[in-house]
Amino acid sequence: MMKKKVLLVDDDPRTRNLLAMSLGNRFSLLEAADGRQALEVARSEKPDLVLLDIAMPGNNGLEVCRLLKQGPETSNIVVVMLTGRDTAEDKEQAMEVGATDYVTKPFSPRALLDKVVELLS
Repeated sequence: MMKKKVLLVDDDPRTRNLLAMSLGNRFSLLEAADGRQALEVARSEKPDLVLLDIAMPGNNGLEVCRLLKQGPETSNIVVVMLTGRDTAEDKEQAMEVGATDYVTKPFSPRALLDKVVELLS
């Protein structure tokens, strides 16, 4: 069976590394370091799920999520915001632009893996 594709989007390489270690055995991983790159990779690779940081240079995660959900070829990608921002307003904005879920940093790698498995099953 082909592994599901997960795109890790974070401007911090340490966070992408931690995510890769948490998810790498179960999923085929793609990475992007900013919003522009995230959109390019998502449009070309069509991942099943995107783990998306909000605070990034260029297009922030909310903008990236909105653009993915507007694109006919990317609108069905599951988007999980993964961010240090933990206000009700941030969560509300994420859901308004089409995010499926919202996880705050620091996160439990095990809990995140369980959530991704659940969302993709």
